Amino acid sequence: MFYGFPELWFISVQVKDCILTVKGLDAFPGSPIVDVKPYLPRADPIPHAQVPKWTRYGPPT
Repeated sequence: MFYGFPELWFISVQVKDCILTVKGLDAFPGSPIVDVKPYLPRADPIPHAQVPKWTRYGPPT
């Protein structure tokens, strides 16, 4: 099992063929990706990460 990829980049998404191509994954080529979690800067900050503004803040209270 693989846990905690601090930096993983999406290269391409082929919806028709269900193929997700990524960079930075420590796995053999062709390995299935079982689950994808979003990057949320407030939870796991990575310096210089580029994200939409709405991901920088928690939900309104």
